[in-house]
Amino acid sequence: MPSETLLERYAPSAKALVVDAQALADERKHAEVEPVHILFRALDRDRGVAEVFRRAGAEPSLVAAEAERALGKIARGASESYLSRAAIDLLARAEREARDGKVELSHLLNALSQEIRGNAASVLQAFSLGPGSFRSHMDAIKPPREEGAASSATAEFVDLVARAHEAEASPVIGRAVEVQRLLQILGRRHHNHPLLVGEHGVGKSAIVHALAGRIANGEVPSSLLGARVIELDVASLVAGTKLRSELETRLQNTLGEIRKDKKDTLLFISGIDSIAARGTVGARIGDFLQSLLSRGEIRLIGTTTPDGLRSLLEEEPSLCREFTTLTIDPATEEQAVEILRGIASRFEQHHGV
Repeated sequence: MPSETLLERYAPSAKALVVDAQALADERKHAEVEPVHILFRALDRDRGVAEVFRRAGAEPSLVAAEAERALGKIARGASESYLSRAAIDLLARAEREARDGKVELSHLLNALSQEIRGNAASVLQAFSLGPGSFRSHMDAIKPPREEGAASSATAEFVDLVARAHEAEASPVIGRAVEVQRLLQILGRRHHNHPLLVGEHGVGKSAIVHALAGRIANGEVPSSLLGARVIELDVASLVAGTKLRSELETRLQNTLGEIRKDKKDTLLFISGIDSIAARGTVGARIGDFLQSLLSRGEIRLIGTTTPDGLRSLLEEEPSLCREFTTLTIDPATEEQAVEILRGIASRFEQHHGV
């Protein structure tokens, strides 16, 4: 585990990213934390980072899928993982980027783009990303809040239906059956909180975005017409919080902000195990979420991995009982071809080819 001394110069969001990369390596039983763990976690947990990649010309979901493949090639072990020499070098570059100030997410991203060998470098080079690729796009990362305001701040969130109305969302192809099943679960009177379970990069979040697109187009049952799908940024929720009470207060404040609009709202939390499972940064708030769901105060769509689901079942079984699980399998070869045909024109337009 990276020591507090090693990360004392790091801003909360940057420190959380390094710790999450360590947790990912431990989860996969990898002997070392490599830059590719940091790359994957950055894309997996922070919407601002995903936007930086998008502006740099790389679709973040495709980069994450490539990083997932790279992670799958790393040999598994049994011991606790430690920072690799490459990861230590990356952190050193980030600290030089920050000069005498706090190390922010932007410094970690710039350091990451300078990788020239190893798994992370191979992933970035596959998308023509190299040193300096991210520098002009860092304004996509929201400035961090003051740590002292952690208990009273709210987390970042975005209205996916509004984004679909503005035609900002990428098309979702070949997942009609899963979207229809999602609609069926949401239409139930009880146990109407879907939990999408699948491996990293399989397209769980894309299915929720497809649901938002259908709501925007009015292609849903009457009970969902005019509803909002609000995606909660987990990284901004946990940044700077050290106690369970701080996290609960921030979540309550965020829900209060969302409820100011009287429209029917579906709350979407990607990687819900990261804030609900007791062994994570946002430990021991599963019972708080469970009480909200059981009282019908919110409707929730969550995503997690099979490993994350096992953690929830072991540590927060009462919360799990509130959900209806929807397993998301990888696309078949035929579906993958259909997806590629559907998105090819967007890449042609973006890259001028």
